[in-house]
Amino acid sequence: MSAASKANAAAAKSGGAAKSSGAVAKGSAAKHSTDIASFGKVAVLFGGASNEREISIMSGTGVLKALLSKGVDAHAFDPS
Repeated sequence: MSAASKANAAAAKSGGAAKSSGAVAKGSAAKHSTDIASFGKVAVLFGGASNEREISIMSGTGVLKALLSKGVDAHAFDPS
């Protein structure tokens, strides 16, 4: 298991989020309006052939649902 996978697993058990050098603290993201139509079609890639397939499917499905709920023309893509 990779170091990132271990960090994410530990965070999931504790109910927290894994720390990353590129992470933005909750609530600190800049607020701005975005024209949803400007995204065009969005592919959400998840699954694949790896030991982490089930986790990828769960997180990818969550991302897909969130995008669709905001009106983005999002489509699922599982290369397996």
